[in-house]
Amino acid sequence: MNELAGKVALVTGGSRGIGAATARRLALDGAAVALTYATNADKAQGVAKQIDADGGQALVIHADNADPGAVTAAVEQTVREFGRIDILVNNAGIVAGGPLEDMTIEHADRLWAVDVRAVFAPSQAAAAHMSGARPGSAAC
Repeated sequence: MNELAGKVALVTGGSRGIGAATARRLALDGAAVALTYATNADKAQGVAKQIDADGGQALVIHADNADPGAVTAAVEQTVREFGRIDILVNNAGIVAGGPLEDMTIEHADRLWAVDVRAVFAPSQAAAAHMSGARPGSAAC
């Protein structure tokens, strides 16, 4: 079951939902897992505790995906702590709620920053550390 033994993964938005399940699965398959969260440190720590209890390695990083510098720093912290990065799961995201006519430009800008632009920064940073990565081949 340790198909990913020796591998290192970073899961953005890994504190709940699909991100938490992905982080736990990667750890069960043998990967050391770093996970980011933006607002709920307790949930992120809970996921890390589950990973640790199952015999895995977890690193919790506070990083708001709307901030390219924060997610790039999360990649760099993952590499510093675990020595490498092999897998990047760009999972963090937010949803718009309510009628379009009630949405503000600020809300639309945040949606764009988190759901679209935020995939680029960590992918670019991770690609620089991934062995054998070809231009355009980084996991997105």
